[in-house]
Amino acid sequence: MNCIKIAVFLILSLTIGSQVSGQSLYSRTGHINVLSKNKIKKVEADNYQVYSTVDLTTGDVVFEGLLKSFEFKLGAADRVFSSDKVNVKQYPKIKFEGKIPPTQIDLNEYGETEVEVDGTLYLWDEKRRTKAKVKITSIGDGKQVFAYSSFLMRIEEASMAKLNQIMKDKLPSVINISTETLGVSRDIIVNLDATYKVK
Repeated sequence: MNCIKIAVFLILSLTIGSQVSGQSLYSRTGHINVLSKNKIKKVEADNYQVYSTVDLTTGDVVFEGLLKSFEFKLGAADRVFSSDKVNVKQYPKIKFEGKIPPTQIDLNEYGETEVEVDGTLYLWDEKRRTKAKVKITSIGDGKQVFAYSSFLMRIEEASMAKLNQIMKDKLPSVINISTETLGVSRDIIVNLDATYKVK
């Protein structure tokens, strides 16, 4: 009888333990996709080297990636963006710090939960309040979840003017590149996805 009690106790302990420890998640292979288009052309970039953590108990969310890790689907833009001329070394990272409501997810069961994340996006020397819907999917293996978010980020005119001035000051005048010629509009579509594992 004591053996049965011990076995039941161990099963309960493991189950409870996996639910509690399973609320702290991380990803080293997060993905950010940004898309900008105007009448002239479309610019798209991907970054597959994004580190992220989510604590489902406290609601803390962090996304962080290197600006130089963005891969553009327009060769000239890649060369411009990755060069020292746009200060990637001084401001090397893009970072988001935010909160979601504390969320209970059973990692041993398949299920989808939608929450709103609210926080601050840091890019170069700028920061902005950012909100977005996030879909969190437990695949039911007890070890990982998948998260996806898509939102529209509108760039203020002052930031566009600042970027144009940087390119005018730092690039040779013969190149004559602006945000318009690069296909950068004020509306940027941002897609984020990551597979999170239990810490």
